[in-house]
Amino acid sequence: MDQERYRQIKKKVLILKNRKPYQAETAQYIAEMNQIDWITSCLRLSGTPISQEGVQRIIQGELLVDVSLKNHQLIHRYLETLRHMQSMLEMGTDLTETGLLHLFEILYDPRGEAEHKGVEPVFYRQDARTVETWGYRPPGADEISEQMDIVFKWLALEEGRVNPDLNPIMRSVMLHNKLLEIYPFGECSPAMARLAMLYQLMSAGLPPIRLAMSEQEYNCAIVLYLKKEDHLPLYEAVEKGVYNQLDLMVQLTAIR
Repeated sequence: MDQERYRQIKKKVLILKNRKPYQAETAQYIAEMNQIDWITSCLRLSGTPISQEGVQRIIQGELLVDVSLKNHQLIHRYLETLRHMQSMLEMGTDLTETGLLHLFEILYDPRGEAEHKGVEPVFYRQDARTVETWGYRPPGADEISEQMDIVFKWLALEEGRVNPDLNPIMRSVMLHNKLLEIYPFGECSPAMARLAMLYQLMSAGLPPIRLAMSEQEYNCAIVLYLKKEDHLPLYEAVEKGVYNQLDLMVQLTAIR
């Protein structure tokens, strides 16, 4: 863990706080940049590498012939989910299991999919399985609710602690990893774990980031946690992403 980089992150957060409110154009540019960086990273880590330019053009309403309609819809749902998260944060809402389920509804629309198939909507995984990519067998479907309750009780306890030295980046990474250990949403679990991680980052005043990892590096970081409870590989990537995003925001908001 790079203590010096984390100290620099705290310094940059203070600099940006003192510069608010930003000029309207700058604030809009930063918000759009952060959204595009995050969505591009999530798509890449899910095995759908679409360029930042491509994501930006789709958000602006273009239809790209080399991107499936399903992925066009997913990008717009990511954007809607990020906007809803921002609204939750502005109201001072802590992330709960119910809140995460609502984000899942926005991003994946399980009710619409169930209606189309003529079945009841399903949120949590209903089967036992092995995640082949990680060589890991998560808890059975009948254990998911209890395990999720444990995770969010842990999170509430962490959020309730009055400790100025508590590292919110590590707490965010730990939440991400704990959720993937449960694998509650099946194949959607990595995306939902990343959203939960992002929510915790944003609640600490940190921006959406560009997570500079390949899909393989991300999966290796997950495997290291599942086998050795090692949070560090993912933590280092997230901390670096936060640092780089804040550094860019400091440059963009500098008085010229």
